[in-house]
Amino acid sequence: MPSVATKKAAIPGSHDTHRIYCTKIMVGSGSQLSQMSLLPIDEEKSRRRADEELDKYRDARGMANMPINPRITSAWRGGMPASTAEHDPYPLQYMQEIKWAKHFLRDVDRAIHALPKRSHQRLLRARYCDGAESDHPDLSAMTELGIASSTYFQRKRDALLAIAFYLHVVVRVEPKNCRRKSGGKTE
Repeated sequence: MPSVATKKAAIPGSHDTHRIYCTKIMVGSGSQLSQMSLLPIDEEKSRRRADEELDKYRDARGMANMPINPRITSAWRGGMPASTAEHDPYPLQYMQEIKWAKHFLRDVDRAIHALPKRSHQRLLRARYCDGAESDHPDLSAMTELGIASSTYFQRKRDALLAIAFYLHVVVRVEPKNCRRKSGGKTE
């Protein structure tokens, strides 16, 4: 089993500004040393992607509780429907959307629950999950949490970066000198 030593591992959402993860993997007896360096995080894009994912929460919650009312055609003579029209594809589509919504809600709830800071959990629940939709969700969340706007927006920045890690929507920055081969061509 290879031993792993981590150097400068920053936790997303912490106040550490240096967010490059370097991991050294020692293989075998230690005579062979392989170093793997993960790419740095693009914090702004990661926050934006986390915000987009969390914005889907209320829609998914409404979809998960949506009733399915398939059209039922009475059968006459030998079980054949009275109409020759094609069957409505919507009940199947609704069932697939409901299944997706339930999985999405479960994943987001687990990700929020896994956050290490309780203040981040409360903020994300107040802003994205709880209550009805409003025209000013940030103002509603600030009022519900009872915190000042500067504190709210700083915590929101940190919480979005942390939840991006748990939702697997972190955007990595590729180094400028990295070349990829695609289709036999080097770009």
